[in-house]
Amino acid sequence: MDGVEEGRPRPPPTRKCVDLSACSSDPQRMPEDVISFEEYSRSFMDLMVSVPEGEKIVLVGHSFAGMSLASAMDVFLKKISVIVFVTAILPTTVIQQA
Repeated sequence: MDGVEEGRPRPPPTRKCVDLSACSSDPQRMPEDVISFEEYSRSFMDLMVSVPEGEKIVLVGHSFAGMSLASAMDVFLKKISVIVFVTAILPTTVIQQA
């Protein structure tokens, strides 16, 4: 039965909100302090590294964070159950010729 182990319900899922560099409570500013996409996504990617092997998570991102979600999908696909893009930027795989 889903959600029940040995007759006991699972504990509620853990939720974590990550501020990307130069966003929300992070004191850094763009472009003065954060000059690359890797720097922008570092706190999120560090969180993804910390997810234990065999555990799957749900990711939700808004706005430019969609690019970070897509990047995580490339690297951590086995750790991701679902990704939700909420009015977020989606990268394209189609390259338009100029």
